[in-house]
Amino acid sequence: GVFNINVSNINVTEKIIKMIPSVGQRIWSEYMPEGRCDVAVTCNVKDKKINCDAIIDLRDMEFLCSQWQFPIFGTHGKIEYSGNNLYFRDVKGYMVTGMLTNGKKLSTPHFALDGLVDITAPSCTLTFEMPNLIVGEPLVRKIPGIGERLWETFKPRGRVDVRTEYLINGVSKSPEFYTE
Repeated sequence: GVFNINVSNINVTEKIIKMIPSVGQRIWSEYMPEGRCDVAVTCNVKDKKINCDAIIDLRDMEFLCSQWQFPIFGTHGKIEYSGNNLYFRDVKGYMVTGMLTNGKKLSTPHFALDGLVDITAPSCTLTFEMPNLIVGEPLVRKIPGIGERLWETFKPRGRVDVRTEYLINGVSKSPEFYTE
C-alpha cells in the first residue's frame, strides 16, 4: 500500500537530523542544517519493502557545510528525495562572508542552487549562481583548495557575477568547475 506523511513547520535541529535512518549522522556532520521546513513523504510498501520519496520545502534554513567555510542562511526552496537522488530546485539564500564591527553579518547577495546529487555514489551536477558578489580578501582566502594561492597571486577585488557548474562523476572524485 501507499501512505503519505505531511508535517508543516518542523523546527530542524541536530537531534531531529540525527534521527534520520542511515544518513542522518552524515547530513549533520557535513551540513549542520537548522531552521524551519515543511516535509511531505510518500511511502510505497510492497513485498515487505518500503520505498519512500520526500519533498522538503525549506522555509528559513541555515547550513554550515564542512567543506565550505561560509555559513549559509535565509535559505528557501525545495529539496526532493527520490530513489537515491537529491534534487535541488530553486534553492535560494545568502552566504555570510564576515562580521561587521556592530556584530551584524556581512553577507553576499542572494544565491541560487539547482541540481542533482546521487547520495550513494560520488556523483553530482549542481549549478550555482550569485550575481553581484563583492570579492575581497576575506572571501577569496576561504575558497577551498585555491583561496590562499589565489589571493597571494592576484589579490582580486571588486564585484563579479558568478555562475558555476560543479560536476563530480562516479569514476573520479575530483570536482570540475565551469564558470562564466
